[in-house]
Amino acid sequence: MTTKFTQTTRMALPILLLGVTAGCATTTDFESLQKQVAELQTAASQAGKTAEEARTVAGEAKAIAGEAQATSMAALTSSDQAKAAAAEAASNTQTASQSAEHAAAEAASAAQQSAESTKKAVEALANSQMAASDAIHAKLMSYEAASRVANANAAIYSLKTQLTEEGVLPAATEEECDEETGAEPKPEKQE
Repeated sequence: MTTKFTQTTRMALPILLLGVTAGCATTTDFESLQKQVAELQTAASQAGKTAEEARTVAGEAKAIAGEAQATSMAALTSSDQAKAAAAEAASNTQTASQSAEHAAAEAASAAQQSAESTKKAVEALANSQMAASDAIHAKLMSYEAASRVANANAAIYSLKTQLTEEGVLPAATEEECDEETGAEPKPEKQE
């Protein structure tokens, strides 16, 4: 990402400076650049929202996976209990034989529930991993958008400075300079 930023800056700044120094930059160019900055800021905000939504989905998927795991453990416990009951019933008479059949049915049902719970746990885990991957992707998009906004802000500042020096725009007050760049204002050119 840093390499892309560096390459973009290396290509965009000389072109912009060439345009400004050649006198080709107009107020329309400046407004177009401001519009692009606003669009990039909106994209960065949307990417941040997408990342937050992905985090929420990942949290929900993780909670579902936890519930599925608890259900699976309960089903395994039920299965173990049913097996114990079946072993005890096998040593008894005909009544014990009927009890064993009943216990075997419960064991089968518990095993089926265990298999379903395990399947749900695996699906929930896969969903959680996908949500985490989406969150990482959204975060990367957010960083890229923020980088583009920073580049655009630098270009706007450079264009404003050039237009001010050429007398196209009025000189910015100290407060405006501090707000836009966080730096001290440049002294006006003396003619």
